[in-house]
Amino acid sequence: MKTSLALIFIFFSFNLCISQEFISSRETSIIDENGKSIQMNGVCLANWLVPEGYMLQLANVDSPRKINTLLNELIGEEATQKFWEVYLNNYITKKDIQFIKNQGFDHVRLYLHYKFFTENDYLGQNYHGFEHIDNIIKWCKESGLYVLLDMHCAPCGQSGENYDDSFGYPGLYKSEFCQELMISIWKKIAERYKDNSTVMGYDILNAPLAPLFEEEMKSLNDSLLNLYKKTIRTIRSIDQNHLIFVQFPEYHENLTILNELEGEHIVFTFQRYFVEPHQNAVQKYLDFGKKHQAPIYVCEFGENSLQWTGKIRQILNDNRISWCYHPYKEIQRSIFYIDLDEPSSIVGIKKPENWNIITDYGISDRSSFPNIRDNKPPIKDVKRVLNEFLENIKFENCIINNECINELGLD
Repeated sequence: MKTSLALIFIFFSFNLCISQEFISSRETSIIDENGKSIQMNGVCLANWLVPEGYMLQLANVDSPRKINTLLNELIGEEATQKFWEVYLNNYITKKDIQFIKNQGFDHVRLYLHYKFFTENDYLGQNYHGFEHIDNIIKWCKESGLYVLLDMHCAPCGQSGENYDDSFGYPGLYKSEFCQELMISIWKKIAERYKDNSTVMGYDILNAPLAPLFEEEMKSLNDSLLNLYKKTIRTIRSIDQNHLIFVQFPEYHENLTILNELEGEHIVFTFQRYFVEPHQNAVQKYLDFGKKHQAPIYVCEFGENSLQWTGKIRQILNDNRISWCYHPYKEIQRSIFYIDLDEPSSIVGIKKPENWNIITDYGISDRSSFPNIRDNKPPIKDVKRVLNEFLENIKFENCIINNECINELGLD
């Protein structure tokens, strides 16, 4: 009998140790593997697996689909496929991850596109999502960083904006097929990483449901809530270890829709752009977290002046709100909505000489085949510029923006 009790004790002690390896939560706190309350400070690996036009200074060519179409028109399909292969290999490497760790960050947020996990061609390949995730997790484990997996572009689009790579409408909430596809992708992710303690958690949907659809908003929000519940149930049937991050809809201003959402180890999440750097920028989220006894987390903030960045970061730190700065890397000085000659990324890409031949073509009239032929620059010139760009995106060729790093107040 004593032997049996001893074995039971060892079994439960072992499983307790396993569960404590993971970043978790307790009441309103995120806790580390030792059960200690922590404030996490991360950086977003934006513009790599989900390219966005403004970070490449491509004006209205502002989503992965549009960027891919632009390149196909400029250099052809085969050369575009080769471009993306080199881009993916050069943009984020082990050197970038080690640098991030050395600056004092403790995690990265990895943007994902659903097409990475399907037969759809995306950035020149298909079914190559896990290859990139595995590489990041490996490098982060070696460097001592955590990884937050973020569904930035869901099937049919979850936002109706350029950053979800949709066609301008959040069709996810109207399509049972797209919802089931999204859930199936999260199921595969949970099955693959359920025992991986380098993974910090799963950010189910980035920036859901832009408030642009007037009389449809109630039904769309109801559908979003139901989708959240289904996705959480599916993940939890496989993985009880990881945090699940749930973002508020309507530019993160509709908090009431998530009042019904309950569950263990859920983190309520929002972004901070275009806000005055005062306590009221975070207070209602703090109140929500306290009411629901759950942590809150700022999954993106940045793209503003250095002074603004420092003030917002101080407010987050004063309230012990974990945060993730956006972005890690972009073409130097890519802030698009304010006239400011300051860096807004941790590292900057040197804009190639004659980059304007690509941007000028992007904003030209490309509505007909004659216009495409007439307006596009010589292919040899485009390839020269793109090859320079592919060299410039390597970490060793980037600009280190120490003034931006300093405003984040990392140790």
